[in-house]
Amino acid sequence: MEEPKANVRAVERALEILLCFTDSTDLGLSEIATRLSLHKSTVHRLLATLENKGFLIRDVQTEKYRLGFRVWELSANLTHNDDPATMLLPEMERLRDLVEETISLYVRDGYERIRIQAVQSKQAIRRVAPVGARMPLTVGASSKVLVAHDEPMVTAEILNGLEWPDYVDR
Repeated sequence: MEEPKANVRAVERALEILLCFTDSTDLGLSEIATRLSLHKSTVHRLLATLENKGFLIRDVQTEKYRLGFRVWELSANLTHNDDPATMLLPEMERLRDLVEETISLYVRDGYERIRIQAVQSKQAIRRVAPVGARMPLTVGASSKVLVAHDEPMVTAEILNGLEWPDYVDR
């Protein structure tokens, strides 16, 4: 007879919370607690931990959560035909061929950006950073684009919260 596998209850519950997002993009505390039949206080502690570790992002206005960019980092080596990074690959290749430079796709995570897709230049000298690489929002054109096109309140919060190196012209 096979022995039942031992699970760590807190880990199991945290993973169940993440699995709630397979069919919903934004969920609130009450919705998650109801779905999992858990007390709100338990769910709140787990949500706070998942948020602190970057697996969830909380919208300060709606108080709802969505998957965070740590999920992207974990899945960076997986290829799915329906994820945006893969869907954009042909267009990124076309753009690379047009401008003859490396084309990168980034998402913002707090005060950093994460490279989620890249098409390398065919030039002998080129910038190479791995998919999943984190870079500060204080440098690079893509950082400026990410910050400039966020919600105005978020943009102000980011710009005020960043520690700017002396060599960067704000």
